[in-house]
Amino acid sequence: MAASIFNDQATLAGQKLGISTGKALALTVMACGLATMNIYHMGNAVTSKLLTPDSSVAAYALLYFIASCIAFMEVPVTEEIVTQDARGRQAKGHRLMLAVIVTMAIGAGLYSITSDADKRASKVTAHETAELSYADRAHALISDRNIARSNATTSAERSQANADYYRALAELRLEQSSHQSTRPALAVSTDSIFHWIWAIGFSLLCSLGVVVITAYLTKYHKPLTEIPRVFFRVREEQNWTMNDDDVRVIPAHVDLTNGQSNSSARKALNSRPSLPNTDSLTSDSKRDASNRPQPDESIVGAVLKDSESVSVRTLKKAEQVDYSDTHYRQIEQGVLSGDIKPTHRPIRATLMALNVKFVDDAARAKKAAEILKRLQTDRVIIENPAFGKSGKVVAKYLINPDYQTMQPAAEEGASNRVQLSEPLNCICPECGAAEWVTETSPKGRVKSSCGTVYKAADNLK
Repeated sequence: MAASIFNDQATLAGQKLGISTGKALALTVMACGLATMNIYHMGNAVTSKLLTPDSSVAAYALLYFIASCIAFMEVPVTEEIVTQDARGRQAKGHRLMLAVIVTMAIGAGLYSITSDADKRASKVTAHETAELSYADRAHALISDRNIARSNATTSAERSQANADYYRALAELRLEQSSHQSTRPALAVSTDSIFHWIWAIGFSLLCSLGVVVITAYLTKYHKPLTEIPRVFFRVREEQNWTMNDDDVRVIPAHVDLTNGQSNSSARKALNSRPSLPNTDSLTSDSKRDASNRPQPDESIVGAVLKDSESVSVRTLKKAEQVDYSDTHYRQIEQGVLSGDIKPTHRPIRATLMALNVKFVDDAARAKKAAEILKRLQTDRVIIENPAFGKSGKVVAKYLINPDYQTMQPAAEEGASNRVQLSEPLNCICPECGAAEWVTETSPKGRVKSSCGTVYKAADNLK
């Protein structure tokens, strides 16, 4: 269950959208941490100016609550900026507001860090002043020892005065070492340039971190402008695999009156031609059979009885053939003539028109990719230099303008006809005559015996 939240993105057209819930939660925790630092800086700056150490806890809580509201204002403002950008708008007012919020956060952070640094410097100064008192106390112990030695009448009393001195001095030094261990650290001086760079950079990083994480979540985790309506710029060279579960139907309301509610608009709407009732065309119970001729039961099919001639029309499905080099040459000529675009979909459509036999659509798509790759290898097509760089939808491949000049020149008097590796059995669309075609024009056209010019690929038997 816990692992599933890291792989629960929505899927559309075989592609996962956005980021998982687990990653979104982790980024949210990071943003809250950075925002908490901004809250502390803003609250510290406000309370230092408006309150005193004697102020009530409620006053402190109120000011920190206001600081929290200011710090988290970056979230909705950033979301609105990302949403407006997705719709092609500038959102200048929201950008200005975000700049003001970030500037306030930087100023508050700078004031808070500097104020805390001043407090720490004051503690360091107080600590050093207190440490000087140990030297004074050591001098006082020496004076006490001298007094005790001057009043002593025997050597034992003088020894006792020395012992008392050294014992008191040892205790003083132990107390001094404990005091030195509590000295506040002050790595950078408050007045140095490094302090100002660090304070501004830290505050700016916290503010921009909240903005960046919010913009990322707005765009990639249940985006406000992308889900549930996701728009793909479909390119012909992209082969999307779509399943029934991936297709989402979005209801749309079509206003046939074009936003008008006057009488002329309603009249135009009511005068639309109505669709024929399919039940009246298909139901035997609703049709009058008195004027209908009886079918001839001796012949299979809808043949009228008492007709002068009986003809049975059968639909012939073109026989599919295996892919050969002839088909590649026809596609190559079609690409050069501009009849076939150098993308996957038109090539697949041409393979279907040529009745090339494949196991399934995936095999046909694979063959189309191979043909496209071969066209590129043969330098028939070249990659478009502007593809993926200009931000506009452009073709991935272009016809090589130097391809014709790269081909060997034909001998004088030679024909420019394309010789087919295998004859094609075609039917003339005009006279219906069947004929075998062994050569075509560069565009795949042939001339029938009756003089009709047609495309061989479109009139295979």
